[in-house]
Amino acid sequence: MHPVDEEKTTFMGEAATYCYKVMPFGLKNVSATYQRLIDRILKLFPQRKVQAYVDDMVVTSSTAEAHAADLEELFTTINSYGLKLNPDKFLGFLLTKRGIEANPDKCSAILNMRSPTNIKEVQRLTGRIAALSGFLPRAGDRGHLYFKCLQKGKSFEWTDECETTFKQLKEHLSCPPILCRPIQGEPLKLYIIVTIKAISAALMQDQGDD
Repeated sequence: MHPVDEEKTTFMGEAATYCYKVMPFGLKNVSATYQRLIDRILKLFPQRKVQAYVDDMVVTSSTAEAHAADLEELFTTINSYGLKLNPDKFLGFLLTKRGIEANPDKCSAILNMRSPTNIKEVQRLTGRIAALSGFLPRAGDRGHLYFKCLQKGKSFEWTDECETTFKQLKEHLSCPPILCRPIQGEPLKLYIIVTIKAISAALMQDQGDD
């Protein structure tokens, strides 16, 4: 790990704060691991087309003008190795003339859900909430009831309080807020909200008198 970047890997332990001096496996070798896996499968099944799935990808560019070329290079590489991207995971929001709007398909996925009856269905619900967290004020504070259902060593229980919170969630997503696009060059303010049950943060910008 480059000494200048060590502090960027900082994490807290019970007795002290630590950072990586050597680049961890998850940062250094993940691409090579995928490539070795694909090569091994191709040797075992040379006549078959290999389809691999990658969880997350981030494309960064030095300039806005170079970003299109960098994206083209990424998609060319993905296509050449038979990798697949899941379009459902790309956009949790839509950019429109009105501003930044919640993806209606992701909202409908929650609106059409029945009340969970087991842990798997609660996990599915929390995953869908995470995709829309930017449009859900105090999502962590309100959603702690769902996570209580996932605690190990406890039998599943969907309480009346869970049901009430679930109905309130649906009411909110039936008409989600529209977020303003940030104005380039204007300062952003970081707001941190701490409660007994959750910690949340939001970047906000003053725009007009509203």
